[in-house]
Amino acid sequence: MLPSADFNKAVYNFNDDKPVFDQKSYETRVRVEAELMIALEALKESVNLLDGEFQTLTKISSGQKGQILDNMKEAEESIARLRHEFTESVHRLDGLFGECHLTQKDLDQAKRALILYCQQFAFDQAMVKPCGRLLHGR
Repeated sequence: MLPSADFNKAVYNFNDDKPVFDQKSYETRVRVEAELMIALEALKESVNLLDGEFQTLTKISSGQKGQILDNMKEAEESIARLRHEFTESVHRLDGLFGECHLTQKDLDQAKRALILYCQQFAFDQAMVKPCGRLLHGR
């Protein structure tokens, strides 16, 4: 039972003939207080361990920040280099496609000229055989 909120009344009504604690309640209280002290000490140790781990992680993350920044810088440089190489490759391919297109035009023009040449001599039997594939697609 809890004492009343009126302190003065509780002091006046206190019976000093009656023991405050009996042996059983004293042992219970000592056991509870001992367990609380052990629990507090265990919590204190846990907090100390966590603090140590936090300090270690802080040191590691500081070191990792530098490495991450270095890696990011290297990645940016690699991307810039690859972008430059890709651009050069695209320009080179454009040039090669242009050359191929011009070569194809030259070949088509030469083929048309050869067809005209072969048609001029289509009456000659010796000339018709070599020109036959060109003239007839066979």
